Amino acid sequence: MGNMRNKDARHLRHFIVLLSVMAVGIFLGLFFANNRTFIRLLAINLSLFYFLWGLYHHHQEKTLYFEVVLEYLLLSIFGAALIIAVI
Repeated sequence: MGNMRNKDARHLRHFIVLLSVMAVGIFLGLFFANNRTFIRLLAINLSLFYFLWGLYHHHQEKTLYFEVVLEYLLLSIFGAALIIAVI
């Protein structure tokens, strides 16, 4: 039971960090919406953070496999490309 609580607490901390960084990114994107270069750089940096966060999270959980890396990589690239294409 104690091990499960520790794992839940670790998950919560990991997701709070992810959501906090993404929330700051959204705020910055809205604040600097008229600066297309900034938005592009922000999208790339947030995508890179998401990818690295995913690797770290799964490494900590001992569930880091090639398929997981590929999934995070493709989602990160797709997300950044979508944002850049829309602006």
